[in-house]
Amino acid sequence: MNQTYSVEKYIESRVIGRLEHMWYSCTWEQENNIKRDPEYGCILHKKMLPYYGMYLNGDTRLCKKNMENIRLFMKNVIEEDKEFGAWASQQNLIAMAEGWGDNMQRIEEPKRMSQYFQVLEHLFNTGCQQDWKKLSEELEEDLFKAEVYSDYRTDELLSVLHAFTMIMQQDWTHNEKWEQFGLLTKHWKFLKYYYSIMIRHIVGVKYTRWTDVTDTVMKSSSSFFPHLHIYYCGLTERIGSLGLDFKHFKKLDDMRMKMLSVVNSHEPSEALYTLCDALFPADFQRMLNEHRPKTYGELEDENKRKDKILEELRQENQETRDQIERLTRKYRAAIEASIPIEDIERELLSLPINTAWDIFCSLNELLADHDVWRSYDRQIRKKLKSKFNEEEAKKEKLYDVMEKVANKPTKYIDKFLNSGAYYDNDGATIIPSMDKNKVEHPYLVAEAND
Repeated sequence: MNQTYSVEKYIESRVIGRLEHMWYSCTWEQENNIKRDPEYGCILHKKMLPYYGMYLNGDTRLCKKNMENIRLFMKNVIEEDKEFGAWASQQNLIAMAEGWGDNMQRIEEPKRMSQYFQVLEHLFNTGCQQDWKKLSEELEEDLFKAEVYSDYRTDELLSVLHAFTMIMQQDWTHNEKWEQFGLLTKHWKFLKYYYSIMIRHIVGVKYTRWTDVTDTVMKSSSSFFPHLHIYYCGLTERIGSLGLDFKHFKKLDDMRMKMLSVVNSHEPSEALYTLCDALFPADFQRMLNEHRPKTYGELEDENKRKDKILEELRQENQETRDQIERLTRKYRAAIEASIPIEDIERELLSLPINTAWDIFCSLNELLADHDVWRSYDRQIRKKLKSKFNEEEAKKEKLYDVMEKVANKPTKYIDKFLNSGAYYDNDGATIIPSMDKNKVEHPYLVAEAND
């Protein structure tokens, strides 16, 4: 049991006595060389429980400034403790985040957020099991809908915890979850601004104006640029619901347009798409589809596609013109070969009316001095116009029939509704009247008669 006593003494010296200098030579790795008692793990877990609670809740008695040695020690102990995951599964993780929020208010230190991510990493690696969906819903109630918010540090920690719960409830493999958690950790400096715009209040920074947040996103780090379009889509969607007066709305919208130029000057990355879709499944993909600016590559491809279509149209038009010219030459050759005009007229009238008219007009120009053709000119012109008028009349008649068919169901339904029938609650189904003296549904009557 000496080793367990050594562990307890080591912790007490750091937490209570602050006598860290006495234990620098007695590292955890050195203690691992000692042969352990079979009950070592159980005793270690029991001895560590108070300190686990302090560590998970950011208790300032343990989680002090410059706590790197404590962090490393806790990491090694938790890795050795096979019961930590089961114990952590019973803990209140929201209270844990709020405890770390209190810690960060008391201790100003850049690495504090990384310490909290380390705690979440322990939960992940030790198999902590909670009702992640229920927990995420509780956090959404606090973060997304509350009218009174906590301080910006605590809300940032709650946002991180929300992201963690959304990852944990996905139908992914362990490695896939670990990969997305790694992206969350790596890109949180950017994602906290995205969270801010998505939940409509600022987390993680002291700013009170959205223009300051947006300006920081554009200028603070070049690593943000590949993902800037994600924030832009969120801002475009949310700008009207941030409760801004006209002056601040106009200023933020002007900044949004400046951001658009930055977005357009950088190739967008899809590295965070899977993660963001998991964090905001109801909105992310839709916002991306509706608001993401086209990339230079996409615009270039679209222009190429338009140019290709135009070129195809030009080619087809040219082929049509060439075909008409070939037909015109053949008709001219037939006329000059003294083929009866009646035969030529019959073939001309068999063509589509527009094509026939084009050929006829071209022949008139080419054969202006041909006496025989000129003698039939008026007759052929009259027949072509008559054919054109007949085809137009057929089209009009067809349009009239289609319009009557389109209006007919409405007429029946109106008559049916006037008989006492009514729509059901969803407005999709008509319920017939129970009055036998009223007119029945016309479709039912027709079916019965058949």
